[in-house]
Amino acid sequence: MSNTNKDIDAEKFKDMVIDMTRKERLELIKKADIAYYNDDAPIMSDAEYDKLRNEYIAEFGNEELNYVPGNTTSEFRPFIHTEPVSSLGKVKENDTVKVLAAVEKLWPVVLEPKIDGLTVVAYPNEDGSYNYVTRGNGDQGDILPNFISKYEGIQKKNSKYPIRGEVFLGQADFEFINNVLESEGEQLLANPRNAAAGILRNKERSRWLDRLQYLTYDVLEVDWTEDEKIAYIKKHTPFNTVKVCQFDTAQETADNIKNVYNDYLHKGKIPVDGVVIKTNQENSLQRYGRTGHHPNNAVAWKVEQTGVITVLKDIEWQVGRKYITPVAIMEPVSIQGSVVEKASVANISIINRLGLTKNAKIRMIKANEIIPQIIAVEEDMGGDNFTVPEVCPCCGTEVKFDNDRMYCPNEACKEKLAQNLSYIASKKVLNIKGLSIETCRKIINYLLEKNPLAENASSFNAVADCLGLTKDDILNLSGFKDKSAEKLAESIIQAGKEVSTEKFVAATAMTGIGLMAGGILAKKYGSVEEIIKNVTRAEAFEELQQLDGIGSETAKALSSDEFVSRLKILSKYLTNKAQEIKENDDENKESLSFVLTGKMEQPRSYYEEIINKAGHKVVGSVSKNTAYLVIADVNSTSSKAKKAREVGTKLISPDELVAMFSN
Repeated sequence: MSNTNKDIDAEKFKDMVIDMTRKERLELIKKADIAYYNDDAPIMSDAEYDKLRNEYIAEFGNEELNYVPGNTTSEFRPFIHTEPVSSLGKVKENDTVKVLAAVEKLWPVVLEPKIDGLTVVAYPNEDGSYNYVTRGNGDQGDILPNFISKYEGIQKKNSKYPIRGEVFLGQADFEFINNVLESEGEQLLANPRNAAAGILRNKERSRWLDRLQYLTYDVLEVDWTEDEKIAYIKKHTPFNTVKVCQFDTAQETADNIKNVYNDYLHKGKIPVDGVVIKTNQENSLQRYGRTGHHPNNAVAWKVEQTGVITVLKDIEWQVGRKYITPVAIMEPVSIQGSVVEKASVANISIINRLGLTKNAKIRMIKANEIIPQIIAVEEDMGGDNFTVPEVCPCCGTEVKFDNDRMYCPNEACKEKLAQNLSYIASKKVLNIKGLSIETCRKIINYLLEKNPLAENASSFNAVADCLGLTKDDILNLSGFKDKSAEKLAESIIQAGKEVSTEKFVAATAMTGIGLMAGGILAKKYGSVEEIIKNVTRAEAFEELQQLDGIGSETAKALSSDEFVSRLKILSKYLTNKAQEIKENDDENKESLSFVLTGKMEQPRSYYEEIINKAGHKVVGSVSKNTAYLVIADVNSTSSKAKKAREVGTKLISPDELVAMFSN
């Protein structure tokens, strides 16, 4: 990904209408187009982009913007589209007159979700397979080297025509991947769309590829009604289609668009950023025509997120297991039903682009209705600029940079050690109750004062030694009395007994190695002893890459001396409960779908692990194909519970789920 599009001068952006020339504005619009459509790294919010583009058109006209944004890349094979793959014109939610006028002009119409994903066109081959091609600039795209497994290769149903759809990452899968990345000490994904883009456009096959979904909605090279297109896709292709809806009159349609959008949004099946209004007439392209930018037989209805105003009080620099992350500290503000006073700013370039300063009035939204996000500075109050630290806030080591992400290179940094210990103690790994991050810091300080690290010793020794703490050790920590020290010591002892191979591997706390890698190794080798024996073989690096879900970087880490060293260090304190290796494990067993909902005693990842280990899968929403809905109250009247009863899905409690798969 190019770095040239990431940084925009903050002052220019804030005062763009006043200070920027026509040429500069046009260049900025085109730069934003490339960043969004080609690099999948937006340099401004939708609201900022719309303002910039609309003000340009109002002053200079749209002749220079009458193009389809996006470029192809040199990394993949180019492909010329058989007809333009264009974006849509827009009408805004609050402009009710224009919305009704658009519906009346296109009547009769159907409504479809405007999926916040990546456009991919499936071009049929003679042998029954498909080429999957990105939108690119609308005229030429790239053939993707990898795609969702079930759609690769020869298909039973094959279309005569190209099929257009959107690839996206559902919220449940987005959260699952972030949980895994967090356990591996990796940078979390910022949002589902960019995550999907990175997975799909990875030249190497991503381990997350099959968590993507592909929903289709258009047949190219024909001018049929929308009903006919959807029916054709269902009959002649292996692809799933979007769900469309219709109303009896134009006025009823216009009045219900927001309700349709909310319905899509709250079901949570797909990420949406609007609703598409499409005419259902025959020969509509011939009738309405197209501009250089978009067809005239459909229009996108877009939600306007105005957000809320609050005051930015400070930026804190949080040292994590890998990166040092800027976090905005704000005056508490209510956004869509929850009070927010902190928001991750993700990286330094965003601080620069937005022009964040102390005590500035800022505008906040919840991106995708979930993630608090600063989108603009409403008023600069003359406060100080935020300075990027030159040294680690904890240990004082000179920081280094990975593109625009900052990290402390000192592996013996006390805060990094405390964060690693906190991760090992978390519910998803060893589940050591009572070991908060504050207690982890106290323990690290105590152990390093008692026994400083030897010059060439692994910093991991300081973390692992915490697993050997006694009651007397804990009594030396501030805030602990006899009973609380005894309780924590007992919790540490119990956590170290019969640790599954999967969690034993995760407890090494190595970047890039977590529960997923641990599960793969456990399934292949069974025990920690066998893992050590196999990853130290000369051919280990090559063999590990043959395991599904293990890439070259992970294989490199797993075959390293550091990984083996950490396993051996942990073996002083943890006993391993080896996993039985089953040949052709459940090869012919039917895979069942489970939906998890509501608050549960254990974290969501705990139940996902149980389901995945049994050879089944977790999905985001209830359908007729869902076998079980796991819910704390099986008598619940929630929307998911009602849906489950309607389609015949069985409701079970978390305890019933655990019992179902216990041996």
